[in-house]
Amino acid sequence: YTYDQALDTLNLILEMKEPSFRLIEQGRFLRLVELREVPKTGRIVKGLADIGMARPGEVVTVVIPLKHLDAGEVSKAIVPMVSKFGSITPMSRGKGIIVTDSVANIQRMRRLLSQMESEPVAEEQFKSVRLKHASANNVAQIVTRLFGTTRRPTTTTAAKRKARTRTKTPPPVIPGRLIATADQRTNTVFLLGPPDKIAIAEQLIEKLDVPKGITGGEMRVFKLKNARAEDLTKTVQSMIAPRRTARDRETAQFRVAAEPVTNRVIISGPVDQMDEAEKLIRELDEGASIASGAEIVP
Repeated sequence: YTYDQALDTLNLILEMKEPSFRLIEQGRFLRLVELREVPKTGRIVKGLADIGMARPGEVVTVVIPLKHLDAGEVSKAIVPMVSKFGSITPMSRGKGIIVTDSVANIQRMRRLLSQMESEPVAEEQFKSVRLKHASANNVAQIVTRLFGTTRRPTTTTAAKRKARTRTKTPPPVIPGRLIATADQRTNTVFLLGPPDKIAIAEQLIEKLDVPKGITGGEMRVFKLKNARAEDLTKTVQSMIAPRRTARDRETAQFRVAAEPVTNRVIISGPVDQMDEAEKLIRELDEGASIASGAEIVP
């Protein structure tokens, strides 16, 4: 262990105790401080650029500036990422949030917000959903595949591209987009998009966040034309899921979920069972006309 690694490890152990404590550096000494008193000991940093040389476990207070996102929504949404001793407050003036936390946590927040603020937004909300069972990475991938791309395709000449670079004009944005990003450490999915799509995504996440729900690996998403997603899901589940053998239970399990608002079906599991489910979904959705059945969303 290096000194920094050893100190961070000790603090992790101390924070797991009740009451919780943390070791704070003071000159050449280490002082044991109760966790609730830690924010008072952190130094105030002028800007994000100044925390680059700090130790990951050091506690600081800094302002994270925001370009497009609402500070009030952000301060509520990223609460799951804040340490037990940390705090987050929206600025009353200007665009930004005031965060007191470890340097490592603050850098994670900054990376997340940089992804969400990569494009200008309008009439959009920023929310977080903390998962109990499903993997945040897997759920974020499903939401992203369901709601498509975030930019409108454009064709432009080299001259136009250079001009846009010089003037820093942002690229066109698809109206009604939805961005889903995962924080694996807290198993949280962050959503940015219009309120109506946020609501749909939250309903979908609720369906996916169940014990032994949709797992990782290959997934297929079907947009139905005629059948109802909920009805079709029950049929597929009853016809395919019970056929698993004892060996199957030790490996990937076949799962199926419905998204009734967009009338789509999501399946995950062994390739042979997904192939069988795909064929069944197409037949049920279009009857004899299999060729024009469900559309697989790439």
